[in-house]
Amino acid sequence: MSGFGGAAARIFLVVVCCWMASTAQTAAAQELPEVSIAFLSNGPWDRSEEIGREFRAAIQRLLEGKYRVQLLPDVEADFTEAGIRREFEALLQDPQVDIIVGAGPIFSYIAAQRESLNKPVVATFAINTELMGIPSEIITLEEGAGTVREKVSGVENLTYIDFPDNVRGDLETFRELVPFDKVTFVVSGAVTRVLPLLRRNFRDAAEEMGLEHEVLEVGNSLVGAIESAGEMEAVYVAPLLQLTREDLKAGIDALIEKDVPTFSLWGRSEVEMGILASLSLDADVAKLSRRLALTILRILQGEPPSRLPVSFRRRQRLTINMATARAIGVSPSFQMLTEAELINDVRQTAARRLDLVEAVREALRRNLELASQDRTVAAGEQEVAIARSLRLPALEASSRTTFIDDDRADASFGASGQANITNSLTLSQILYSDSVSAQIDIARDIQRTREEEREQLRLDIAAESAGAYLNILIAKTVERIRRDNLELTRANLEMARNRQRLGFSGVSDVTRWESEIANDRRDVIQASARRNQAEIALNQLLHRPLEEAFLTEEAGLTDAEFLSGDQRFLAYIENPESFKVLRRFLVEEGLEKAPELRRLEAAIKAQERVLLAARRAFWAPDVVIQASLSDTRISRNPGNPFNLPQNGNIDWTVAVSATLPLFEGGARKAERQQAFEDLKGLQIDRQSVAELIEQRIRSSAHEAGFSFAAISLANDAYDAARRNFQLIQDAYSQGVSDITDLLNAQEAVLNADLARASAVYQFLVDWIEAQRAVGAFDFLASPAERDAWFSRVDAYYRLQGVPLRRR
Repeated sequence: MSGFGGAAARIFLVVVCCWMASTAQTAAAQELPEVSIAFLSNGPWDRSEEIGREFRAAIQRLLEGKYRVQLLPDVEADFTEAGIRREFEALLQDPQVDIIVGAGPIFSYIAAQRESLNKPVVATFAINTELMGIPSEIITLEEGAGTVREKVSGVENLTYIDFPDNVRGDLETFRELVPFDKVTFVVSGAVTRVLPLLRRNFRDAAEEMGLEHEVLEVGNSLVGAIESAGEMEAVYVAPLLQLTREDLKAGIDALIEKDVPTFSLWGRSEVEMGILASLSLDADVAKLSRRLALTILRILQGEPPSRLPVSFRRRQRLTINMATARAIGVSPSFQMLTEAELINDVRQTAARRLDLVEAVREALRRNLELASQDRTVAAGEQEVAIARSLRLPALEASSRTTFIDDDRADASFGASGQANITNSLTLSQILYSDSVSAQIDIARDIQRTREEEREQLRLDIAAESAGAYLNILIAKTVERIRRDNLELTRANLEMARNRQRLGFSGVSDVTRWESEIANDRRDVIQASARRNQAEIALNQLLHRPLEEAFLTEEAGLTDAEFLSGDQRFLAYIENPESFKVLRRFLVEEGLEKAPELRRLEAAIKAQERVLLAARRAFWAPDVVIQASLSDTRISRNPGNPFNLPQNGNIDWTVAVSATLPLFEGGARKAERQQAFEDLKGLQIDRQSVAELIEQRIRSSAHEAGFSFAAISLANDAYDAARRNFQLIQDAYSQGVSDITDLLNAQEAVLNADLARASAVYQFLVDWIEAQRAVGAFDFLASPAERDAWFSRVDAYYRLQGVPLRRR
């Protein structure tokens, strides 16, 4: 009973503790300040649900543990000024609402025009704030040890996110993609009715470029608006907030049927739906959501909304839908193709897929150089067969017919007639011949050299194809980073234009960034060309059409095909002493497996047999047995020499001969000395090649060890460069830092990103080079073979007395 009672007491104690902990957590949660946030949109819009989810998730993540957050259900207006004002006023008067978040340009305009706000209001997607008359001012704020200049609303309880558009820049890119003289702006009628000044924004951009233009207002049907419009040369699509995705897609398809090129102000998602191109990455919703959450947190922490920064930098990247381009007959220039992200590109839809291992195996199956070497080996097998045939019996048949005149026939006293026909068979067999034995032995050894040459070529092709594949991955990575850098430069150009408008800097910054864009575009084109060259090089190794498209798979340290993907491998390279033992092991493996050495060993063996034959030539005769059988028929009829008698004269002989040259003018002695010198030369060659293989293994292993260690260092360098760039970029946007600082920081982050992105691939390239030196590749080995390799290495470490510390 006492044991049971003790157990019951312990259970009771645990239950009490859990209850107390739960109560304490509930009390702590109740002590958190409570905040309720309302969301108001201009009207029902398909994409608002997706954006709303991002907004809510970002706010929850940032405020969790700091506030008890109540996110109220979305409130949707009806895209009319009266409807939005009505819903907005209701939220302002609702005592249960602490903060109002409004989405859409109409709401931003209405909120900014209200004389006073009794609670914090955050307006997202505030477009063309200067044109719309949305208030702003530049203030100087203390930040750290210095000051920064920021654009703020200056209106009590109002802050907004200045969502920039760049209609002029979009049109310039659109016109570079597709030449046109007239553009149709397709806009939401619901928005332009409330904000008619937006029409002027489109008009000004077109007139600055000398373009004819018209504005097509869309109600509830884009297809209907297109059918009612006249002929259109090019269409610029502004956000059509009131349309469903289905309505928008139907309108885009209608424009494709009319072969009309289109450009989206909104961004990439509309390009995926079929619009030809866009320069924006949607609304950059993730970044916008984080910005919104941080703004709300700063308000809750006591900062006045009127003094919160409103500027927002939107990322840009040209995106082209290649399926649409093909459908409407548009062929973008090389410059545009290399700069843009291509959707539905032929490369992206290629049926042929390759990973590194499959690329190597295909090269070993299809490479022409290797196929030619296979034929050389096959021909060499016949040379061995030819040499071997000298030792086998030889049977020869012959027939001889002789005609003589009558006088000589009579003079022979019947020994011969006018015609003599002799048929014979001769069988010969070498009983002993050192020269024949030497030919057979030498032919076999030379065939071994051919086989080792083929193995050497096989390893070279495997290493070359693996390196070519990794070069493609490196080139693709460099191309992507160059594109990202171009996107970054475009963002900095827009920042410079904003600085110019705000008076932070002059036009020189803008022109400098325009120059940088030209340089960056050149770098992207060059990177694309190098990627194409790398793909052509791999196709050549695989005996494929040189410009045949294929898809690649990423290769990484953790891939199961590589030893680096096994945690056991790290113990070999984690410290200098352990790494030294691994190098010694690789050298021993390499010297045992290297086909270069096995080829030379076969050549040495063949030359040793040549030398032995040259020595034996002084005393070893060739012994041959020969047997012959002949049948001679004689015609003595002067009138018909072919009238032969029925019975012939049959003879047979058996002879054994031994032949030994006694003197050949010193040739045999010279041949013996020549064979001796050739042998010594081959032995020196083998020693030299062994040293070169050891040097290659050790050097490539050191290179691989360095590149492996450099991976984490490259990541650290990139992180530091990125943080520094972000600080300087923020300072530049606020008018504190100058363009030189930002250019230097961007160059530093570019170089660090290039080094970081290629670090893993560089290690794999170096490790493949080390494995080629050893004569075996881990990615071609089976799991059982890899386990056997680890067992051999571990045994070698134990033999060397070096402990392995595996994690």
